[in-house]
Amino acid sequence: MKQKIYIALAAIALLAAGCNAKVQKNEEANTTEQVNQQEATNTDKDLANAEKKEAAPNQSSEPYFSDGNDVEAVPTPEVKEIKMTADGFVPSTITIQKGDYVQFTNSDSNLHWPASGPHPAHTALPGFDALKGITTGNYYRYQFTQVGTWYFHDHLNASLKGSVVVK
Repeated sequence: MKQKIYIALAAIALLAAGCNAKVQKNEEANTTEQVNQQEATNTDKDLANAEKKEAAPNQSSEPYFSDGNDVEAVPTPEVKEIKMTADGFVPSTITIQKGDYVQFTNSDSNLHWPASGPHPAHTALPGFDALKGITTGNYYRYQFTQVGTWYFHDHLNASLKGSVVVK
């Protein structure tokens, strides 16, 4: 009888040892996975920080001076002028670069209202619409950000037309 108890106790001890080994293996695997995840997160953070430094080198606490060789040339938008006269737009067609402005200056004693075609809807280029008559000596300025040929007219005298070619 004692022998059966010893055998049962030995079996229980072996089962407990096996379970304990499995728990330890699972804990080790979880710990390894957590370490791997943490390393991956740290690597992602390091990469993100490196990209931030590359994108904006002057954001450190140290002063940053450019020699001009490390900065991409960003074109400065130009302002081109079209005069609004009693005889129409001068010039009636203008070619500009994407991002440039066209300034419609009233050189006439009458009001002029530059707007996108077609008359009267102004839907060809939504937003390109002075929304009111421009008085003598004043102007309406619009930035063209879409490539294409954009037709316009004087909303107050629809026979006066022109176009802006954006490259």
